Amino acid sequence: MRWPTSKEALYITLVIVCLHPAARAQDDLDALLGGDTAAARPAEAPNDAEPSAAEEPQALDTIAVGSGQEMPAEAVAAGRRPSSRLVEEIVVTAQKREENLQDVPVSVAAFSGDQLQALGVDNPKDLGNVTPGFVTNDSLGFAAYSIRGVGSDIFVPSADTGVATYVDGIYQPLPIGLATDFGRLERIEVLKGPQGTLYGRNTVGGAVNIITRKPAEQLEVYVRGERASFDTTRLKVYVSGPLYSDVVSAGISAIRNRSQTYYRPTPESVIQGFADDVTEGINPRVMLRLGDDLDLTLSAMYVKLTGPSVMLGTLDPWPAYDLLMADQGDYEVSRDSVEDHWQNENLLGYLELNWRLPMFGVKLLASHQDQEQRQPIGALDYDQSELPLATARQDPAFGKVDTVELQLSSTPGGWLAEDFVWTAGLYYYHAVTGIDPMYLAAAPLQTDRLPLIGALPLPPIGVTLASHGILATDALAGFGQMTWHALDWLSLTLGARYQVEDRGLTRADSNLVNPDGSETRIDNYPLDSVTTRRFSPKVSLEFRPFGGDTLLYASFQQATKSGTFNVVNFSAPPSAVRPQDVTAYEAGLKGTLFDGGLRYDLAVYHYEIDDFQAQYVSVSSGGALNLYNAPSAYSRGAEGNLVWQVFPEWNPGFALSGGVAFMDAHFDEFPNGSGYDEQTGLFFGERALAGPLAPPRDFTGNEMTASPELTATLGINQLLQAPGGEIEIGVQASYNSGFFFDVQNMQRASQPEYCLIGARLSYMFERWQLRATLSGQNLTDELYYRSRFTFDFGTASQVAPPRSVAFSLEWDFQ
Repeated sequence: MRWPTSKEALYITLVIVCLHPAARAQDDLDALLGGDTAAARPAEAPNDAEPSAAEEPQALDTIAVGSGQEMPAEAVAAGRRPSSRLVEEIVVTAQKREENLQDVPVSVAAFSGDQLQALGVDNPKDLGNVTPGFVTNDSLGFAAYSIRGVGSDIFVPSADTGVATYVDGIYQPLPIGLATDFGRLERIEVLKGPQGTLYGRNTVGGAVNIITRKPAEQLEVYVRGERASFDTTRLKVYVSGPLYSDVVSAGISAIRNRSQTYYRPTPESVIQGFADDVTEGINPRVMLRLGDDLDLTLSAMYVKLTGPSVMLGTLDPWPAYDLLMADQGDYEVSRDSVEDHWQNENLLGYLELNWRLPMFGVKLLASHQDQEQRQPIGALDYDQSELPLATARQDPAFGKVDTVELQLSSTPGGWLAEDFVWTAGLYYYHAVTGIDPMYLAAAPLQTDRLPLIGALPLPPIGVTLASHGILATDALAGFGQMTWHALDWLSLTLGARYQVEDRGLTRADSNLVNPDGSETRIDNYPLDSVTTRRFSPKVSLEFRPFGGDTLLYASFQQATKSGTFNVVNFSAPPSAVRPQDVTAYEAGLKGTLFDGGLRYDLAVYHYEIDDFQAQYVSVSSGGALNLYNAPSAYSRGAEGNLVWQVFPEWNPGFALSGGVAFMDAHFDEFPNGSGYDEQTGLFFGERALAGPLAPPRDFTGNEMTASPELTATLGINQLLQAPGGEIEIGVQASYNSGFFFDVQNMQRASQPEYCLIGARLSYMFERWQLRATLSGQNLTDELYYRSRFTFDFGTASQVAPPRSVAFSLEWDFQ
C-alpha cells in the first residue's frame, strides 16, 4: 500500500474545500468592514444566550488540549474580548493520566499547538528558545537534547539519548530526523528531570512528549503555506473527519519544505553550489470507536529529509593543517570534489487501544519503527576542506525497533479510586541498530565511486577501510506508580520500575576494500554482550498548605541510561560503555496570584550522576565516534516560569510569559579524560596511538556539556480587535550565557553568550478563519551554533541560521 504524498494530500484538501458551501459574499464583505458578525448563522446562537463570561474579569482559561473542541468564531465575535493564546492552561499526560498542568508534582513545560504558533515555534530546534534550562542541538541530522545539563550529543544509532522523545506515547529511541518541522499538533510537553518510573529507559535528563491531533468526529481542514528567507517554501496540510457515522473517523497530516542552504562556498572550494534541502512527511490516523468504552487508533508516520545542510559546517583546523586549508568564515564552507548529500528516513507504524472497564482502564500501545540515515549521492568530506585528504560514508546507519506497552490505570469509581490514583504496566523493547558499513577512505579515493570501483581501468591510489557494527537489544520492564490522597492537603506518591536489558554485538569486524568493491577481512572482533538490571524508585510528597491553587512538592527519583558498545571500529576492538545512573532530588512550588491572572512554577533540584557517558570523535583512536564513562558528575540549580495576564479587566489580550534557569553542572571526578592537545592537535587518552606518551588527562572540575549557567526567556503577546477579526503582535526573546559542546571544555568547541529576538504580526479574519502572519527570527543576527565537535582535522561547527523573515497564510476550518 502506498500512502498519499504531501502534494496528493493537498489536492484532497482542495477538493474538500471546493465542496464546502461558501458563505454569502455580502456577509463576508460586512464582516471584513466591521459588520455584525454575531448576526451570522442565527440558528447556531440562541436568542436567549447569556452574555459571555469573558466580558467579566476572569482567571486564565483552562483547556483540555486533547479534546479537539474549540470555541466557534461566531461565539468569539459575539462578545468575548480578545484573550491572548499564551494564557491558556493545558491538560497534560505527564504522569500517564490527564491532569491540569498546575496539579502535576513534576517540573513540566507544556505548549498547545496554538501557543507554539503564537511563540513562533515550528520545530524541535526552537523549543529551547521558550524553555529555560532546555538546550536543543542538531548534530549531523540527529536531534540532541539536554535538560538541566543532562542529555547527550551523540550522532550514532547504537547509543541512546539522555532525553527520551515520545510521539503519541511511542518511544523514539533513534533521534534521526526528529529535528524536523512539526505536523498538526495537539501539544508538546517537556518533562524536566529523570522520569525513570513511568517512562523508563533513557530518561535521565527528562522526556519530550509530542502529541499529534487525533481524528475528529466533525470535518476539520487546516492548510498553511509559508515563504521565507533562503528561498524557503513550507507547506502544511491537515484534513480530518468522520468516515462512517460516529464509528470511524480519519485524519491525515502532511508537510513539505524546501529551502536553500545559508552556507556559501569559499573561492577555493571545489564545490561551488549545493542542492536544496527538502523535508517531506505524512501522518495518517484512523480511529475506530468500537463501543462506548472501547476505541482503537491506527497511525503511521513517515518523514524524509534530503539535502546537504545537515553535513555542512565551518572548520577551524589544527595548526598542522591551517597553512594548507583555505580560511572559512562564519557561514562559509570549503569542499573538494566529493558532494555532501544526506538522506534521513523515519517510518513509524503504531496503534493505541483504550478499553475503559468498570474497575480500571486498559491501554495498549504497540509500534514498529524503521529509521535510516545514508548518503545516496557522494560522501562526507571528512577533512571538511577543499583538500582531498579523507572521506567517510555510512551505508547506512540504521535502526529497526519494536515496542509493546500495556498500561492499567485507575478510573473514577473504580478499584481503589476513593483514595488512590494509580498506574501499572509492562513494557517490551526490541531493537537492531548499527552502521553497516562505515567506509573511511584516504586520499585521493572518493567513496562515492565505490559501486564503480571494479570498472576503473587502474586500481585507486589510497586505502579504503570498512567497519561493520551491529547491536541487538532486548529489554523488559514492569512499572507502577500510586498516589495516596491522605488528606485534603497532603498526598504521597510511590513508584518503581524494574528493568532487565540484554544488549550485545551481532557483528563487529573491520575490512580492507578491494579495487573490485569486495572486502578482505582485517579483524573479527569478539561479539560481547552485557545484561543490565536496574530498579528505579520514586517518592514524592505533595502539600497544599494555602488551598487548592497552591502546590508544594518534594521528590526523589532515579533513572538509568542504557550501556552500549562502540560499533565503529577500524583498528581497535569494540569497547563497552557502562550504564549512566542519575539520582535526583527536587522541590517545587506551583500556584496562581491575582485571582488567577498570574500562573507560576518554581523548582530547585540536585542531581548525582554516576558513570556519565562522554564522547569524542577520533579516527586515530581506532574508531570514529567513541563513548566512554566519566566516574561522577553533578547538576544543581533553580528555575522559575510564569504566565501573566497583566490587565485582565481592561486589556485581556495582553500577556507576558517568561522564565529563568540557573545551573551549576560539573564533573566532580573525571581523571580519565580523552581529547586533543590544543596546541598540537594530537589526540590523547586511553586509545591514543601514542600510547603512554599521550596519557589521559584529568577533566575533574570541568563543566558538563550543554549546561549554561543562565538561560532566560521572555514573551510578550498582544491581541487586539480589528475590523472583521483580530490582530496579534508577539515578541519573543531568549538568552543563553554560553556553554561547552565537549567535556574537555576547549574554547574552540564552546558556545559563546547569545540573545535571540523574534517577532510576529498576524491578522485573523474570523469569518473564514484565515490568518496572515509576518514574522522574523534572530532579528539581531546573532551568531550561535547548532553543534560543534572536535576531531582529527580540527573543530567543525554547524552554525545556526542568521536573520530570517517569513510570510505565511493559514486557514483553519472546524
